[in-house]
Amino acid sequence: MWRVHLCAVVLCACSAQQATTSTDTFETVPVGSAASTSGSFTVTIYPQTDGLVQGLNAVEIVVMDAKATPVDGLTPTLVPWMPAMGHGASTTPSIVPKQSGRYVANDVALVMPGTWQLRVAVTAQEEAVVTVAVP
Repeated sequence: MWRVHLCAVVLCACSAQQATTSTDTFETVPVGSAASTSGSFTVTIYPQTDGLVQGLNAVEIVVMDAKATPVDGLTPTLVPWMPAMGHGASTTPSIVPKQSGRYVANDVALVMPGTWQLRVAVTAQEEAVVTVAVP
């Protein structure tokens, strides 16, 4: 009598993406700029050196006041939002303050190609919305 042993191995693969970590290397040409709600601030966003990609990104946020002076000491937040689909991303970007009005946002999830809004809350009352395209 032959015995056949069948061993089944089931592998589960998760499609999680690794978090991005900034190399502090960003393009010199911004992907967009916008005034805040009252016009007190201007927010300019620079992509990582490879440009914006579908997936996780790092971006540099530069905040200037109405006199074009860099603004340090803020605690900005960034929410990626895709208006055509009516949804944002499932991850919350982490933001690291630098100097000279610069803030680096890591884990900016742009999960599909198309037009995205990068909604940057500079303060509780001030938000700037920068519209970008993801190829």
